[in-house]
This record gives sequence, structure tokens and C-alpha cells, in this order.
Amino acid sequence: VHSSKKLKAYFLRLLTHKKTTTFDIKNARNILFFRYDRIGDMVITTPVFRELKREYPEINISVLASNTNQNVLHNNPYVDKVYINYKNNLFRDLPTLLKLRNKKYDVCVEFDHSVIPHSIARLRIIKPKKIISVVKEGRYGVKGSELELYDYFTEKSKDAHFQDIWLNTLSPFGVTPKSKQYDLFCTEQQKRKAVDFLLQFQKKIIIGINLEGAVKGKKITSDKLEEIC
Repeated sequence: VHSSKKLKAYFLRLLTHKKTTTFDIKNARNILFFRYDRIGDMVITTPVFRELKREYPEINISVLASNTNQNVLHNNPYVDKVYINYKNNLFRDLPTLLKLRNKKYDVCVEFDHSVIPHSIARLRIIKPKKIISVVKEGRYGVKGSELELYDYFTEKSKDAHFQDIWLNTLSPFGVTPKSKQYDLFCTEQQKRKAVDFLLQFQKKIIIGINLEGAVKGKKITSDKLEEIC
């Protein structure tokens, strides 16, 4: 087990080895955000795009989203381009990743606080000049600070909300967020559809229950729902 861990640590260091690139991050003109996970994570991240765009209106913002959460960015004026990533299928994503490599991004922002091999592989393929991430917990005995692939790590206090942790990824740009408000840009048709739905229950108290969760323990089962109702 010990030798296996040492071998994994060796390959992790090898995979994240990178020569230092001289580039002033405040001169960045195109930036790619990795956010290919859950809907809620994308919602909480929307202030990051807005606050960066307000400070740097000419910057081009792209997001590598998941098929599940891409619609959160529908009509978002702060995001210039959305690409779809399938996370668990690197070969399926390869054409997209090679396309992104050709974009020659100045900066990539990755929000994982853990060391994620598939994320590292994607960063290696895309090959941005600089990479920003949340401070890493480390893996296989390798400290996050030892991973040369990452140029900037943000702070992550124990009691901080993820919204604040992710907004801190803007600190290398010298951006101080003025608002933490989430952005959802619904069309008039979508708003009317929601209003029409709610009008069916205008004489009743409406309680919304989200059954889904990121992990099994956070999901509400049918039996539990019956108890609640």
C-alpha cells in the first residue's frame, strides 16, 4: 500500500510539473472557468463572472459547463461562450478540449479544493498561461502547494461559504467584489410560465421541496417525502 501511494505521488508530481511562465494576470484578455458539476454550484458561481466583467469589461469569459448546469448561464450577458464537458469521459471531451487549447487562454480558473486527476488532465490539454484554484487539500501525501501546475491558490477558511471562496479566485486580478447577488436571466416567456403555474395555487400556501442532492445522504427518499407531507 505504501509503495502504491508513493508511485501515485510520483505520477501526480510529474503530471502537475510546469515551467514558470512570465505573464501579468491583469493583462489577461481571455479566461476559461471550469464549472462542470451541479446546478447549485453554477448558480453560486454566477457573481464571479459578473464581478470580473465589471472590472474588466473587455475580457472574454468562457465557461466549461456540464450538460446539467449549462442552462443556468442562458442569456447571461457576462459570459461570452459556454462549452460542454462530460467530466467522466475524457475521450468524448477531447475534441472540445483541443478546440479550447487552440484558443490559447491566458487564464483558467478551477474551483476544486481537492486534487482531481481528470481536472488536471484537462488543464494539461488546454494549456493556459496561468491557472487559479482554491487552496488544495493535497493527495497521496503530496501537499497542494507542491503542485506546480497551479500559479495561484486562494484562501479557504473553515467557516467560509463556497460563494466567498469562489469569489476569492478574483483576488489575483485585484478585483474586490461589490455584490454577491446571484444572476439568473429568465426570458419573459419563462417568467410567464412560472407565474401561470403559481396562479393555480393562489389560494393555497406553496412550499417547495428539493428532493435531489449531490450525494445519496442529501437526497430525500420517497418514504421520507411521505412523512414530510
